[in-house]
Amino acid sequence: MDAVLRNRILLALGVTAVAVVGVMLQGRATANSRAELAQLREHEVTAVSAQATAAQRDMVMHDDDRKFQRTLDDDSERFGLQPIAAADLLAPNRYEHLIEDNVELSPGQRFDSEWVQIRAAVEPVQYIKRGAEIRAKHSVVYVENVHETPIAYFLDVRSADLGGCEVRGSRSHNALALLPGEVAEIVVCAGTKPVEIHDLQVMEMKAIGFMYLSSVPARAFGHDDVRAQSHQAPRQVRRCSHVPEERLREAVAQQLVEWRDLADYFSRHNCDQYPWVWGYSFAESPLESLPVDRRDIDEGERKAAQP
Repeated sequence: MDAVLRNRILLALGVTAVAVVGVMLQGRATANSRAELAQLREHEVTAVSAQATAAQRDMVMHDDDRKFQRTLDDDSERFGLQPIAAADLLAPNRYEHLIEDNVELSPGQRFDSEWVQIRAAVEPVQYIKRGAEIRAKHSVVYVENVHETPIAYFLDVRSADLGGCEVRGSRSHNALALLPGEVAEIVVCAGTKPVEIHDLQVMEMKAIGFMYLSSVPARAFGHDDVRAQSHQAPRQVRRCSHVPEERLREAVAQQLVEWRDLADYFSRHNCDQYPWVWGYSFAESPLESLPVDRRDIDEGERKAAQP
Protein backbone atom coordinates (compact mmCIF):
# COMPACT_ATOMS: atom_id res chain seq x y z
CA MET A 1 0.00 0.00 0.00
CA ASP A 2 1.61 3.21 -1.13
CA ALA A 3 2.02 6.15 1.20
CA VAL A 4 -0.73 8.23 -0.40
CA LEU A 5 -3.40 5.54 0.03
CA ARG A 6 -2.37 4.90 3.63
CA ASN A 7 -2.67 8.57 4.52
CA ARG A 8 -6.14 8.75 2.98
CA ILE A 9 -7.28 5.74 5.03
CA LEU A 10 -5.90 7.21 8.26
CA LEU A 11 -7.54 10.55 7.52
CA ALA A 12 -10.89 8.89 6.94
CA LEU A 13 -10.62 6.95 10.19
CA GLY A 14 -9.72 10.15 12.06
CA VAL A 15 -12.70 12.00 10.65
CA THR A 16 -14.97 9.09 11.57
CA ALA A 17 -13.61 9.03 15.10
CA VAL A 18 -14.05 12.76 15.45
CA ALA A 19 -17.59 12.45 14.18
CA VAL A 20 -18.36 9.64 16.64
CA VAL A 21 -16.87 11.59 19.51
CA GLY A 22 -18.78 14.68 18.35
CA VAL A 23 -22.02 12.73 18.28
CA MET A 24 -21.33 11.37 21.76
CA LEU A 25 -20.48 14.81 23.12
CA GLN A 26 -23.47 16.34 21.40
CA GLY A 27 -25.70 13.69 22.93
CA ARG A 28 -24.17 14.25 26.33
CA ALA A 29 -24.51 18.03 25.94
CA THR A 30 -28.09 17.64 24.83
CA ALA A 31 -28.85 15.47 27.83
CA ASN A 32 -27.19 18.02 30.13
CA SER A 33 -29.06 20.87 28.47
CA ARG A 34 -32.35 19.05 28.90
CA ALA A 35 -31.59 18.45 32.59
CA GLU A 36 -30.63 22.07 33.10
CA LEU A 37 -33.72 23.21 31.21
CA ALA A 38 -35.91 20.97 33.33
CA GLN A 39 -34.31 22.38 36.45
CA LEU A 40 -34.80 25.93 35.25
CA ARG A 41 -38.38 25.20 34.37
CA GLU A 42 -38.92 23.71 37.79
CA HIS A 43 -37.65 26.91 39.41
CA GLU A 44 -39.53 28.99 36.85
CA VAL A 45 -42.82 27.30 37.81
CA THR A 46 -42.17 28.07 41.46
CA ALA A 47 -41.39 31.71 40.67
CA VAL A 48 -44.45 32.06 38.46
CA SER A 49 -46.63 30.51 41.15
CA ALA A 50 -45.27 32.94 43.71
CA GLN A 51 -45.86 35.85 41.35
CA ALA A 52 -49.38 34.62 40.66
CA THR A 53 -50.08 34.37 44.39
CA ALA A 54 -48.77 37.87 44.97
CA ALA A 55 -50.70 39.20 42.00
CA GLN A 56 -53.86 37.55 43.28
CA ARG A 57 -53.30 39.06 46.72
CA ASP A 58 -52.67 42.47 45.17
CA MET A 59 -55.75 42.06 43.02
CA VAL A 60 -57.87 41.36 46.11
CA MET A 61 -56.36 44.36 47.85
CA HIS A 62 -56.94 46.55 44.84
CA ASP A 63 -60.49 45.25 44.54
CA ASP A 64 -61.12 46.29 48.15
CA ASP A 65 -59.64 49.70 47.40
CA ARG A 66 -61.73 50.07 44.27
CA LYS A 67 -64.90 48.93 46.02
CA PHE A 68 -64.30 51.39 48.88
CA GLN A 69 -63.71 54.23 46.41
CA ARG A 70 -66.85 53.31 44.45
CA THR A 71 -68.81 53.41 47.70
CA LEU A 72 -67.41 56.86 48.45
CA ASP A 73 -68.29 58.05 44.95
CA ASP A 74 -71.83 56.67 45.09
CA ASP A 75 -72.43 58.05 48.57
CA SER A 76 -71.01 61.47 47.69
CA GLU A 77 -73.39 61.68 44.74
CA ARG A 78 -76.34 60.51 46.87
CA PHE A 79 -75.52 63.05 49.58
CA GLY A 80 -74.93 65.87 47.09
CA LEU A 81 -71.28 66.28 48.12
CA GLN A 82 -68.09 66.87 46.14
CA PRO A 83 -66.24 63.62 45.35
CA ILE A 84 -63.59 62.63 47.86
CA ALA A 85 -60.64 60.24 47.55
CA ALA A 86 -60.18 57.44 50.08
CA ALA A 87 -56.68 58.80 50.78
CA ASP A 88 -58.28 61.96 52.17
CA LEU A 89 -59.90 59.93 54.95
CA LEU A 90 -56.67 58.36 56.22
CA ALA A 91 -55.43 61.31 58.29
CA PRO A 92 -56.18 61.45 62.03
CA ASN A 93 -59.33 63.31 63.05
CA ARG A 94 -58.68 66.15 65.48
CA TYR A 95 -60.27 65.34 68.84
CA GLU A 96 -60.72 67.16 72.14
CA HIS A 97 -62.27 66.25 75.49
CA LEU A 98 -63.71 69.63 76.45
CA ILE A 99 -65.46 68.78 79.73
CA GLU A 100 -64.65 65.91 82.08
CA ASP A 101 -65.70 67.50 85.38
CA ASN A 102 -69.20 68.84 85.98
CA VAL A 103 -69.95 72.29 84.60
CA GLU A 104 -73.17 73.86 85.87
CA LEU A 105 -75.20 76.28 83.76
CA SER A 106 -78.16 78.24 85.09
CA PRO A 107 -80.82 79.46 82.65
CA GLY A 108 -79.27 82.21 80.52
CA GLN A 109 -75.68 81.09 81.14
CA ARG A 110 -73.39 79.88 78.38
CA PHE A 111 -70.37 77.63 77.83
CA ASP A 112 -68.03 78.79 75.05
CA SER A 113 -65.25 77.05 73.17
CA GLU A 114 -63.76 77.09 69.68
CA TRP A 115 -65.87 74.01 68.94
CA VAL A 116 -69.32 74.55 70.38
CA GLN A 117 -71.37 77.12 72.22
CA ILE A 118 -73.87 75.75 74.75
CA ARG A 119 -76.62 77.96 76.14
CA ALA A 120 -79.00 76.94 78.94
CA ALA A 121 -82.68 78.00 78.89
CA VAL A 122 -86.09 77.17 80.37
CA GLU A 123 -88.89 76.72 77.84
CA PRO A 124 -92.29 75.00 77.59
CA VAL A 125 -92.07 71.55 75.99
CA GLN A 126 -94.80 69.07 75.13
CA TYR A 127 -94.50 65.39 75.95
CA ILE A 128 -96.63 62.32 76.56
CA LYS A 129 -97.01 60.92 80.09
CA ARG A 130 -99.25 57.91 80.73
CA GLY A 131 -101.06 58.51 77.48
CA ALA A 132 -101.80 62.18 78.18
CA GLU A 133 -100.20 65.09 76.35
CA ILE A 134 -98.55 67.48 78.79
CA ARG A 135 -97.04 70.90 78.22
CA ALA A 136 -94.62 71.94 80.93
CA LYS A 137 -91.51 73.98 81.49
CA HIS A 138 -88.25 72.15 80.87
CA SER A 139 -84.59 72.93 81.10
CA VAL A 140 -83.20 72.99 77.56
CA VAL A 141 -79.69 73.46 76.14
CA TYR A 142 -78.88 74.86 72.71
CA VAL A 143 -75.69 73.36 71.27
CA GLU A 144 -74.26 75.24 68.28
CA ASN A 145 -71.30 74.16 66.16
CA VAL A 146 -69.11 77.28 65.98
CA HIS A 147 -66.19 75.34 64.45
CA GLU A 148 -65.12 75.65 60.82
CA THR A 149 -65.75 71.96 60.01
CA PRO A 150 -68.47 69.40 60.67
CA ILE A 151 -68.02 67.87 64.11
CA ALA A 152 -69.03 64.73 65.96
CA TYR A 153 -70.01 65.43 69.54
CA PHE A 154 -70.99 63.61 72.70
CA LEU A 155 -72.82 65.57 75.38
CA ASP A 156 -73.89 64.10 78.71
CA VAL A 157 -76.07 66.80 80.27
CA ARG A 158 -78.41 66.32 83.25
CA SER A 159 -80.52 68.24 85.72
CA ALA A 160 -78.39 69.72 88.49
CA ASP A 161 -80.78 68.50 91.19
CA LEU A 162 -82.60 65.51 89.64
CA GLY A 163 -79.85 63.95 87.54
CA GLY A 164 -81.10 62.01 84.53
CA CYS A 165 -84.82 62.40 83.83
CA GLU A 166 -86.30 59.32 82.21
CA VAL A 167 -89.70 60.96 81.60
CA ARG A 168 -89.30 64.26 79.80
CA GLY A 169 -90.15 66.01 76.61
CA SER A 170 -87.93 66.00 73.55
CA ARG A 171 -87.14 67.90 70.39
CA SER A 172 -85.78 66.40 67.21
CA HIS A 173 -82.10 67.11 66.66
CA ASN A 174 -78.95 65.46 65.39
CA ALA A 175 -77.65 63.80 68.54
CA LEU A 176 -74.35 62.71 66.95
CA ALA A 177 -72.96 65.37 64.62
CA LEU A 178 -73.39 69.02 63.64
CA LEU A 179 -72.55 71.04 60.55
CA PRO A 180 -70.93 74.47 61.00
CA GLY A 181 -73.61 76.80 62.31
CA GLU A 182 -76.08 73.98 63.03
CA VAL A 183 -77.87 74.02 66.40
CA ALA A 184 -79.19 71.06 68.40
CA GLU A 185 -82.03 71.75 70.85
CA ILE A 186 -81.69 69.20 73.64
CA VAL A 187 -84.37 68.84 76.31
CA VAL A 188 -82.76 68.02 79.65
CA CYS A 189 -85.46 67.70 82.30
CA ALA A 190 -88.86 68.98 83.40
CA GLY A 191 -88.52 71.96 85.75
CA THR A 192 -86.53 75.16 85.92
CA LYS A 193 -83.37 74.05 87.71
CA PRO A 194 -79.82 74.54 86.36
CA VAL A 195 -78.23 71.86 84.18
CA GLU A 196 -74.92 70.04 84.66
CA ILE A 197 -72.63 69.02 81.82
CA HIS A 198 -70.89 65.83 82.91
CA ASP A 199 -69.08 65.01 79.67
CA LEU A 200 -68.40 66.83 76.40
CA GLN A 201 -66.26 65.39 73.62
CA VAL A 202 -65.81 66.67 70.08
CA MET A 203 -64.08 65.50 66.91
CA GLU A 204 -63.50 67.05 63.49
CA MET A 205 -64.52 65.13 60.38
CA LYS A 206 -65.14 65.47 56.66
CA ALA A 207 -68.55 66.29 55.20
CA ILE A 208 -69.06 62.67 54.16
CA GLY A 209 -68.08 61.64 57.70
CA PHE A 210 -70.89 63.83 59.00
CA MET A 211 -73.34 61.91 56.79
CA TYR A 212 -71.89 58.52 57.69
CA LEU A 213 -71.93 59.18 61.42
CA SER A 214 -75.47 60.60 61.33
CA SER A 215 -76.74 57.32 59.91
CA VAL A 216 -75.70 55.28 62.97
CA PRO A 217 -78.36 54.62 65.67
CA ALA A 218 -77.71 57.01 68.55
CA ARG A 219 -78.13 54.26 71.17
CA ALA A 220 -74.89 52.71 69.95
CA PHE A 221 -72.99 55.70 71.39
CA GLY A 222 -74.50 55.36 74.86
CA HIS A 223 -77.42 57.79 74.61
CA ASP A 224 -80.58 57.06 76.59
CA ASP A 225 -83.88 56.19 74.93
CA VAL A 226 -85.21 59.75 74.80
CA ARG A 227 -82.07 61.16 73.15
CA ALA A 228 -81.84 58.18 70.81
CA GLN A 229 -85.45 58.55 69.69
CA SER A 230 -84.95 62.31 69.24
CA HIS A 231 -82.01 61.77 66.87
CA GLN A 232 -82.78 63.11 63.41
CA ALA A 233 -80.31 62.58 60.57
CA PRO A 234 -80.28 64.60 57.33
CA ARG A 235 -83.00 63.57 54.89
CA GLN A 236 -80.47 62.03 52.44
CA VAL A 237 -79.27 59.63 55.12
CA ARG A 238 -80.70 56.16 55.70
CA ARG A 239 -80.51 54.71 59.19
CA CYS A 240 -78.06 51.81 59.24
CA SER A 241 -79.63 48.44 59.95
CA HIS A 242 -76.47 46.37 60.59
CA VAL A 243 -75.05 48.16 63.62
CA PRO A 244 -75.03 46.08 66.86
CA GLU A 245 -76.36 49.05 68.79
CA GLU A 246 -77.24 47.22 72.02
CA ARG A 247 -73.87 45.49 72.28
CA LEU A 248 -72.07 48.74 71.49
CA ARG A 249 -74.14 50.64 74.06
CA GLU A 250 -73.20 48.00 76.65
CA ALA A 251 -69.54 48.11 75.60
CA VAL A 252 -69.51 51.91 76.01
CA ALA A 253 -71.19 51.60 79.43
CA GLN A 254 -68.53 49.07 80.51
CA GLN A 255 -65.78 51.31 79.09
CA LEU A 256 -64.64 48.56 76.75
CA VAL A 257 -65.13 50.92 73.82
CA GLU A 258 -64.72 54.69 73.94
CA TRP A 259 -67.03 57.18 72.24
CA ARG A 260 -64.17 58.48 70.12
CA ASP A 261 -63.40 54.95 68.84
CA LEU A 262 -66.92 54.68 67.46
CA ALA A 263 -67.04 58.23 66.12
CA ASP A 264 -63.66 57.83 64.42
CA TYR A 265 -64.56 54.52 62.76
CA PHE A 266 -68.04 55.46 61.58
CA SER A 267 -66.84 58.85 60.26
CA ARG A 268 -64.75 56.86 57.74
CA HIS A 269 -67.11 54.00 56.84
CA ASN A 270 -70.58 53.50 55.41
CA CYS A 271 -72.03 51.46 58.29
CA ASP A 272 -74.28 49.41 56.00
CA GLN A 273 -71.35 48.36 53.83
CA TYR A 274 -68.63 48.09 56.49
CA PRO A 275 -69.73 46.75 59.90
CA TRP A 276 -68.11 47.84 63.14
CA VAL A 277 -64.73 46.17 63.73
CA TRP A 278 -64.36 45.11 67.37
CA GLY A 279 -61.02 46.22 68.79
CA TYR A 280 -60.73 49.29 66.58
CA SER A 281 -59.45 52.33 68.45
CA PHE A 282 -59.22 56.01 67.67
CA ALA A 283 -56.52 56.60 65.04
CA GLU A 284 -53.86 58.91 66.48
CA SER A 285 -51.68 58.48 63.38
CA PRO A 286 -52.61 58.12 59.70
CA LEU A 287 -54.27 54.86 58.75
CA GLU A 288 -52.47 52.73 56.17
CA SER A 289 -55.57 51.95 54.13
CA LEU A 290 -59.35 51.85 54.12
CA PRO A 291 -61.58 50.07 54.80
CA VAL A 292 -60.29 48.88 58.16
CA ASP A 293 -59.88 45.11 58.05
CA ARG A 294 -60.71 43.06 61.15
CA ARG A 295 -57.69 40.86 60.33
CA ASP A 296 -55.46 43.84 61.09
CA ILE A 297 -56.77 43.95 64.67
CA ASP A 298 -55.17 41.67 67.23
CA GLU A 299 -57.54 38.84 68.16
CA GLY A 300 -57.02 39.50 71.85
CA GLU A 301 -57.97 43.15 71.39
CA ARG A 302 -61.07 42.14 69.44
CA LYS A 303 -62.20 39.84 72.24
CA ALA A 304 -61.33 42.29 75.01
CA ALA A 305 -63.52 44.98 73.45
CA GLN A 306 -66.67 42.83 73.34
CA PRO A 307 -69.11 42.79 76.28
